[in-house]
Amino acid sequence: AKNDNPTLGNIIHVNCKAMLSENMYKTLFGYEKGAFIGAFSTSAGVLEQVADGVLVLNGIEFLSSETQIALVTAFEKGYFTRIGSTNQLSIKFKLVGVTSKLQTTEELRQQLRPDFLKLLKSTEHHMSTLAQRKKDIVANAILFLQRINKKYELLVEDLNDNVIQLLLSYNWPGNWSELYFTLRRAAFLCNDVILNVNTLPHEIIFQNKFSTTGQQYNLVIKQNERDVFSVNHIARVNEQLPNLKTIAAEAEL
Repeated sequence: AKNDNPTLGNIIHVNCKAMLSENMYKTLFGYEKGAFIGAFSTSAGVLEQVADGVLVLNGIEFLSSETQIALVTAFEKGYFTRIGSTNQLSIKFKLVGVTSKLQTTEELRQQLRPDFLKLLKSTEHHMSTLAQRKKDIVANAILFLQRINKKYELLVEDLNDNVIQLLLSYNWPGNWSELYFTLRRAAFLCNDVILNVNTLPHEIIFQNKFSTTGQQYNLVIKQNERDVFSVNHIARVNEQLPNLKTIAAEAEL
C-alpha cells in the first residue's frame, strides 16, 4: 500500500499471524530461482518493495526467532540477502511492530528476542482495544464496508439495526482485524445493499446474553431457526464460492 506522504514512502502491512514461519521469511526477504523446491522464479521480498518506507508487522508475537534475527540484522546493517543468494541488497526502512492482542512487557519478553524487542521499544504506543472503543465500532464498520465495496466491486451500503446491536455487543477478541474480516465475509454473503444478521458468523449471532449501551438483552433463537439459518448460509456460501476462493489467501490490516 502506498502512502501519499513522500516523507514516509511506501507503507506495507504484513499479517504475521496468517503465515507459517517459513513463508514469513520468504515473504519478507524474497528468494532466488531454484533456492528451494517450488522456487520456479526469482521473487522480490517485502523489504525490497518497502524501499525507504515503513514496514508494519501485525502480530509480531508470531515471528520466528530466525526471522527476528534477520530483521534486526537488516535494520542495523542496512542490507540483506535473498534466500539462495550471496548478493547483499541495500535497504533502509522504518519498522513498526503491532501485537494482535494486549500483551504485558513480560509476555513480550518471553515471546520476542531481546535485540528485536529493543529495536521496537524505541517508540512505544498502547492502543485501545475494540472492546474498549465500542462507540467507534459503527463508524469504522461503515468505513470498512466502503473499502471492501471499492476493492471487490460490491454494493453493501449499510448495516441493519440487528447487525449493529450484535456488533456492539460482541467482545471482539481479534480486535480491529476481526471486525474487518467479519464484514468482508458478510459482504460477500450478502444479497442486499443492507447487511443482515444471517451473514454474520455463528459466534456473533448466537450470543446467549449480550449488552450494549449499558442495557442487558437476551437473544433467544429456536432450534428450527438455527436449522433454517444453516441451510440458507450454506446456499449463499456455494453461490459465492468463486469469490471466496479468490480472497481466501489474502492477508490485510
